[in-house]
Amino acid sequence: MGIVYLAAVFVVGGLALAFWALKPEPKVVAIGMDPEDVIPTSRELELQGSFLTRVVNPLMHGLAGRFGRYLPSGMLDATAKTLRVADLDKRWRPEVIIGMQIAGFALGLFGASAYLSSAGASRTNLLVAGLMVVLLTMAPDAKIKRMADDRRKAITNELPDVLDQLTVTVEAGMSFDGAVLRAGQEGRGILATELLKAVNDMQLGLSRGEALQAMSDRTDVADLRQFVTAVRQAEKHGFPLANILRLQALELRDKRRARAEERAMQVPVKITFPLVFCILPALFVVILGPAAVNISGGF
Repeated sequence: MGIVYLAAVFVVGGLALAFWALKPEPKVVAIGMDPEDVIPTSRELELQGSFLTRVVNPLMHGLAGRFGRYLPSGMLDATAKTLRVADLDKRWRPEVIIGMQIAGFALGLFGASAYLSSAGASRTNLLVAGLMVVLLTMAPDAKIKRMADDRRKAITNELPDVLDQLTVTVEAGMSFDGAVLRAGQEGRGILATELLKAVNDMQLGLSRGEALQAMSDRTDVADLRQFVTAVRQAEKHGFPLANILRLQALELRDKRRARAEERAMQVPVKITFPLVFCILPALFVVILGPAAVNISGGF
């Protein structure tokens, strides 16, 4: 079976090299030629896209539109929320992700059946086949959840520093909307992009509270939701925003320090598994291996 797998790898690699070799060269404007004469047509622009953009995405979106109404609404809502938090809602629909999971399940069943037919239906092989099906089924959902969690963690870590910047600019006399715009323009992280989106929403006609609430719903971060709630309450009751921002910055900075201390306390527990199952066995082999060989040779 190893030869078959190796041959399959060479076939896939050969096809990939063939597609790369057949890729058309980019057009070069010759000297003295008007650049407008070599502007590609819409058909040429479409053919320049990747196979995923030209074929796979339209096919998946078409199937999603046809069969998406038969899927459970709760599953669609949860997947849509995860895509929105991961900032993938403009590229993928929830029906497409669920369709990928169904395709992964079918592919896992096919691969598991092929593996069991060749290797036998022992207990270990059944476990391997079951893990194959589960991994292929859950891979798309696990990927977008991981991306959503990474965005949440990044925003949570960036929020105290952004609040410090907002506090300084508001206390210096700048309006809160101008401070948000300045923090978004000078920032380089995910939260800066979300602040610019909130400013854009305010410029399009939303109120400050509605724009901030939309940002909170879009990111689904608990600390950011707390900050937005505090700002909306201060705006509603007429409290000074500078004091609210200072208190929020201090509280969120204490939370970040507590989370860092908690992760530091978890390190000894997390290192136990690789220490016991990876490092110590290799250490025992290196230290006791020669002694065991000499003892066995003496007998």
